Amino acid sequence: MFFRSIAAGLSKATLAKPIAPRVILPLRLAVTRPAFSAAFSTSRFNQSHGLVDVDLAQKLSEELDYEKGESGETDAQFQQTLKNFEKLGIWKIEDKTGEKEVTMTRTYGNEKISVIFSTDAINEQDIEEGEESESFPVSLTILIEKAGSEDRGALEIIATSEEGSIYIESVAYNKSSALAADTSAEGDWQRRGKYSGPIFTDIDEELQDLFHKYIEERGIDTGMSEFIPEYLEKKEQREYMNWLGSIKGFVAK
Repeated sequence: MFFRSIAAGLSKATLAKPIAPRVILPLRLAVTRPAFSAAFSTSRFNQSHGLVDVDLAQKLSEELDYEKGESGETDAQFQQTLKNFEKLGIWKIEDKTGEKEVTMTRTYGNEKISVIFSTDAINEQDIEEGEESESFPVSLTILIEKAGSEDRGALEIIATSEEGSIYIESVAYNKSSALAADTSAEGDWQRRGKYSGPIFTDIDEELQDLFHKYIEERGIDTGMSEFIPEYLEKKEQREYMNWLGSIKGFVAK
C-alpha cells in the first residue's frame, strides 16, 4: 500500500512537470551560385567588331538608300521653289550642315534684319488622329539692328509662322545689339534677366496692327511664312540622311 502511494505520487509529479518545446531548426537549402566567370568571358571583347555591327550597318545603308529615293522625288520641286525665292534677291539663307538653326538675313535701309528658325519646329508639330498636320507652327526670332558708328541696340521680336501668317508674341529692345545677337549660353542667360516687354495681345490693338505692318514692310510676310515650312522639311530630310551616313560610317569602321 505504501509503495503504491509512492508510485502514484511519482506518477503525478512526472505528469505535472512541463515538457520543453522542441526547437525545429530551418533547413539549409543548397544554393547554386551562377557562374559569373562564364558570363564575363573576355573572349568576345577581343573581337574587332561586335556581332550586330554588320546588321546595323546594313540596315542604316538600306534606310539611307530609301531616303535618297524619297529625296530625289521631291528635290526638283523644292529646288524650283528655292530658286524662285532666291531670285527675288531679298533674303540670304545661312544654313550649315549639322546645325539645326537656319538664319535668313537682309538689309533694309540702314537696318540689318535676321530671321532665325529651327528644325525643332518639325518635332514639335501637332499630331491629330495619328496623322501629321499639313501645316505646322514655326517659332521665329527676328532681330532688327541699325547701322551706325555707335551701337544703337536692337529689336528682338518673337513670332510664330503658321498657315501663311506671322503672329507676333513679344517685342523687346536690347541696348546692346551684340547681346541681342549673342547665341551663346551666357548671352541667353543675360537676356533672360531683362524685361522682354508686355504680353503682346494685351497692348492696344492698333499698336499690334502697326507692329505687324512694321515687320511685313520688311519682308516678313505671307511669302516667307509659306516658304519656311517647306524649307525646314527639306533641311530635316538632308540632316537625317547626313546622320544616317555618319552613323553608318562609324559603325562599319
